[in-house]
Amino acid sequence: MWPIILACALLVACTPAGAAAPSSPAVPTGARLGGPAMSLRAMTYNVLGGPVPDDWFPLIARDELTPMARAPGMVAKVELADPDVVGLQEFVNGSESATWIEQHLPGYTWLPGPDNHAIALRTSRFAVAASGSERVNTAGEQGAILDRYVDWVRVRDRGSGRTALVLNLHAHAWQSPQLAATRSLAIDRLVDLFGRLDPGLHEPLVLLGDFNARDDETRPVYRDHLDKLVAAGLVDARRVAEKDASDVPRASSLQQMTARVAGVEVAKVVRRTDRRIDYVWVPKGTTVRAWAVLSGPGVGWQRVRGLRVPTWTGIVPSDHSPVFADLRFR
Repeated sequence: MWPIILACALLVACTPAGAAAPSSPAVPTGARLGGPAMSLRAMTYNVLGGPVPDDWFPLIARDELTPMARAPGMVAKVELADPDVVGLQEFVNGSESATWIEQHLPGYTWLPGPDNHAIALRTSRFAVAASGSERVNTAGEQGAILDRYVDWVRVRDRGSGRTALVLNLHAHAWQSPQLAATRSLAIDRLVDLFGRLDPGLHEPLVLLGDFNARDDETRPVYRDHLDKLVAAGLVDARRVAEKDASDVPRASSLQQMTARVAGVEVAKVVRRTDRRIDYVWVPKGTTVRAWAVLSGPGVGWQRVRGLRVPTWTGIVPSDHSPVFADLRFR
């Protein structure tokens, strides 16, 4: 996560200082409102794209941190969840590992975004009715270090013809008052975007992403993603899920590949802080049949420093675990 941000920060000078968010586009055509109920399996996953600098994750063997070494584990997680739509962050479009992942998930249509994002759709289920992206932060604006984008796609169910809107965000990283305000501005622009794409939230809508802000945040501004999205008519799928199907109870979505056990940081132990920065958001009233942080496959319970803890038994694919939700829209 952070290595890519730090590398990209070196490119900020290439962005014109006066660059601003693009003007509001017209609401695209292609929406079909109403129709039969729609079930949809959605997943968000920050895959830690790109090479990892030597000073990151010091407890993990260097040969396990290369993108190609981690790619099979990413594919295994998608195959386990079997989602209809996936929002990926830090997915370095066109890289060797991204190409390998796409080739090994041939059942998906891949829509690359401008900022190391991608949205993947189950090809047999959905056609693309319309798609696009919109900048929600501009480097140099209100303390932003990087440009940030929201990608979106309007999908059409091949069977029913009903459409749904899928959005994918990787919010600005780092925890400071200034960058919390940067994220808050991005949320304002995100709300404006989906308000134009789907006025009144009449379509099924899924907002996926790494928001770089906790789901238990209490500090003003830092928690604006929670307040503003709820005010706009959305709800965190976890809050209304009928079942928590996480394979490791209380697992965090930001894992960092280590956890503290009896006062010592230990490699490949699953963090269980019951805290997340990765989300599936849906309109209020959506049925969430199940929600989960997917730590596996490849997780077993072992005794470490006298305690029984969940651990990864092989290569850890990313410093994030994906978040999944099984949804039903009326």
